[in-house]
Amino acid sequence: MASAEPSWRVKTRQFAEAADRGGRCAPFVIHRTHVVLASARRGRATGACMACCGRRAARRRGCRETARRRGVRDAFRGGIRQPADAGSGANRTSGSHMSRGAFVITLILGAVGLLLATDLHRAYRATVSAEESRLVSIASAIERNSAEQLRASGRMLDALRNDIAALSGSADRAERMNGRMLALADSVIGVRTLLHVSADGRVLSSNRRELIGENFRGSERYRLLRAGNDPEVLYVSPPFTTPLGVFTTSLGKVIVEAGGRFDGYVLAILDPAYFGVMMQSLLYADDMRISVAHGDGKVIFSTQTTPDLRGFDLSRVADSPFNRHLLGGQSASFVIDRATATGDMRFIAIRTVLPASGRASDPLVVAVSRRRDAVMADWRREAARLGLLYLGLVAAIGIGHQAYRHRQHAFRLLSREKSEAEAAAQARILDADVQFEGFFEQLPLGAVQLGADGRFQRVNDAYCRITGFAREALVGKLRPVDLTPAEDRADELVMMSFFYSTPDYRIDADKRLVRRDGRVIRVHVTASAVRDAAGRVRFTTAVVQDVTALRPGRDDQAGWAAEVASCAKTLELANLSHAMRAHLRQLTGAASQLGAGALDAQQRARLATIGTAARRIDAVTGERLARVGSDAGTTGAAIAPLDLAQLVHGVMAAVGDAAAAKAVTLHYAHDLPPGTFGGDAAALAALLGCCCHAAIARSPSGGSITIRSEPGGEDAGSTLVWLSVQDDGTDIDPAFIEQLFRPADPASPWRHDSAAGDLVVVRQLARLLGGDAGGEPGPDGGCVLRVSVRLAREEDRGGRHLTRRRSNQGPAIST
Repeated sequence: MASAEPSWRVKTRQFAEAADRGGRCAPFVIHRTHVVLASARRGRATGACMACCGRRAARRRGCRETARRRGVRDAFRGGIRQPADAGSGANRTSGSHMSRGAFVITLILGAVGLLLATDLHRAYRATVSAEESRLVSIASAIERNSAEQLRASGRMLDALRNDIAALSGSADRAERMNGRMLALADSVIGVRTLLHVSADGRVLSSNRRELIGENFRGSERYRLLRAGNDPEVLYVSPPFTTPLGVFTTSLGKVIVEAGGRFDGYVLAILDPAYFGVMMQSLLYADDMRISVAHGDGKVIFSTQTTPDLRGFDLSRVADSPFNRHLLGGQSASFVIDRATATGDMRFIAIRTVLPASGRASDPLVVAVSRRRDAVMADWRREAARLGLLYLGLVAAIGIGHQAYRHRQHAFRLLSREKSEAEAAAQARILDADVQFEGFFEQLPLGAVQLGADGRFQRVNDAYCRITGFAREALVGKLRPVDLTPAEDRADELVMMSFFYSTPDYRIDADKRLVRRDGRVIRVHVTASAVRDAAGRVRFTTAVVQDVTALRPGRDDQAGWAAEVASCAKTLELANLSHAMRAHLRQLTGAASQLGAGALDAQQRARLATIGTAARRIDAVTGERLARVGSDAGTTGAAIAPLDLAQLVHGVMAAVGDAAAAKAVTLHYAHDLPPGTFGGDAAALAALLGCCCHAAIARSPSGGSITIRSEPGGEDAGSTLVWLSVQDDGTDIDPAFIEQLFRPADPASPWRHDSAAGDLVVVRQLARLLGGDAGGEPGPDGGCVLRVSVRLAREEDRGGRHLTRRRSNQGPAIST
C-alpha cells in the first residue's frame, strides 16, 4: 500500500499551481512574499525553487528566510503569510516616528524654556539697572547737598576767624562774638553749635552760653586741629557725643598767629536733626537705608534706628564695601554685597563727599542701600509664576503627547480595520458590479448609461442590436441626440435641457432613432438621472425598447412632440416670469419710494395708479403661470418621507434674517401626533415661507409670529394637516382677508408689500397639495393665515408621484 503524500508536499504543489494560474512562476511569487518553499525537516530548498533560482540566487535576492526553519514551518502550516518581522518593521518605523515627535517636542519646550529664561534674565537686569539708577541718583543728590554744606560751613568759619581777628583789641570781644555766633547758628541750616576755643582748649565764646568756659584740651577735636595747624584745611572730626548728649560730628578751622603758631580754632558742630530730616525725605521704600560715615569708617548719621548704627565702624571688616570704595579711590561706586553692619544682602550706592571748594582733612562717605530680596520681590513672583506656567505647559504637553500616542495607536488599529473593511467592501462592490454587468448585458431591452456630458458610458448588446452600432463606436464618442433625425434634434435638445435642469423629472416617451444603416425606427425611452447632493447630474440611465413593430404606421410622434412642447413652454414661461417680475418689483419699489416724498394729490393719485397696475400685472402673471403649468401637467408633488417639525424649523431659519431686521420673534407650536408623513417638502416650504414673509411684513417692530401645525382629519389614504401663521399686527377687516389670496387690489392693506402677491401662489400650491388657503382675524388682534394640505400616511407612501387632476370640481389628489 502506497504511503500518503506529506502535507507540506501537497501544499507546495497547490501553491505552485496557483502561481502558474496567476501567470508567474512559484519561486518568483515566493520571493515577492518573502516565503521560500523548503523542507520542513532540514530547511533545504525544494527542487521547484532551486530549479528556477538556485541557492545562491535565492540568497542574492534577499530570501533570508531559507535558513529559518521556524518561519518555514509556520509558512507551511498557515499558508502564505507576511514574514514574522514585517509588523516589527512597522513598529520600528512608528517608534522612530514617535521618537522624532518626542525629540521635536523636547526641542520646542527647550526653546520656550530658553526664551523664558532669557526674558527673565532681561527682566532681572532691567530691575537691577532701574534700582541702581534710583539709588545712585539719591546718593548723588545727598553728595551734592553735603558738599555744598561743607563749603558753606568752611566759609562761615573763615568769616568767624576774621571777626575774631578784627575784635582782638576790643574789651567786649567775647560778648560780641557770642551774639555773632548766635545769629549765624540760627540762620545757617545744619549747624547746631559754634565755638571759639583758645590755644589752651578753653571755650572763649559760643552761641550756647553753657559751654563758655569749658575746656576741651583733652578732646579728639582739639588734638586733631592742633596737630594739623593748617588754616586752609577744613578739619572734619570723627563722630562724638557732645556735652549736651548729641551724637554728631564737627567742622573746624585753626587760628594761627603771625609766626604760624597755633592760637586756637573755631568749630561748627553739625545738627543731626537736619541731616535726619533730609535723609528721611529721600526714602521711597521701607527697606531703604541712608547712612553718612566719617572717612575713618564710623557711622555719623543713619536712617536706621533698629539696630542703631551710629558709631559703628565700617572699616573693621577688611573686605567691606566701605573699604573697597575708599581703597579704590573712586568718588562713586555701586555694589550688590552683604552689608557690614547688618549682614543682609543689599544694593548699595556709595559716594565720597568733599567740600565743593577748598580742602578737607577727611571725607564723608554717603551710602544709600536697599535689601536685595525686597528689590527683587516682584521679579521673583513673576519668575515663580512663569516657572509654574512652564511646568504646567510641560506637564500638559507631556500628557497630551502621551494621549496622542495612545490615540495614534488606536487610530492605526482603526485604520487597519477600516482598510480591511474597505477591502471587503471593494470586493463586494466588484462582485456586485460583476453581477450587475451580467444583468446589464443579458437584459432583453436596450440599456444605456450616459455621463454628465451626455455621452454614452455603457451600452448593452441589445442596444447595439437596436441601433446597429458597435459598442466601441458608441461609448465615449456619441450622444443620443446624434442618433436622432435632424428634424427632431432641436426638440430633443429642449427636452434634454429641461430634463437635466429639473430634479425628480423622468422621461417616459416615444422618439425616433436613426440606425447605422440609415433606417429610422421608433423606440420608447424611459430615463432618469442620478444626482449628487448639490443636485448636479452624475449620470443618466435609460431603458430603450424598439416599438416599431408594436405601433405600425405611427409617424407623427404625438406623444414625444407634446412632451417636448410642454417642456419648452414651461421653460419659456419660467424665463419670462423671472424677467417680468424683476422689472415689476423695481417699478413697485420705485413707486413706493416716490410715494414717501412730498407729492400733491394729483401726483399721488397717478403714482397709486401706476403701482396698482404693476401689482395687478405681477399677480396675473403668477396666476397664469401656475395655471399653464397645471394644464401642461408639469406642476406636481413627489411624495417623499417628510419630518414636518424639521421642515418648519428650516423655514424659520430661512426667514430669520427678515424677522431679525424688524426684531420679530418666531415661535412654533407642534400639535401633531408623532410620526413621519409623506409629502412634497419643497412645495410645503415654499407656501409656508410665503406666509411667514407676509406676516413679517405686517408685524410691527418687536412683534411676534406663531406658527402652528394641527391635525384636521383623515381619509382612506391621507391626513389633512392645518398650518397657521399668526401675527400680532394691527387689526384687519375680515372683508380684506380674502383679497390677500387674490390678485393685488388698491384697497388691500398690504398693497405696498411685494410679499402679499405671493399669497396667490400659496393658495395655488395648497390646492395642488389637496388643501386650500385662507385667513381670519386673530383672537387677540392681528391676522391668522391658514393653509391646509394633505399628507400621505407612513404606511401609504410607497414613493408615488402625485399630480393635480384636471377637473372642474375643485382640487383633488390622484396617484
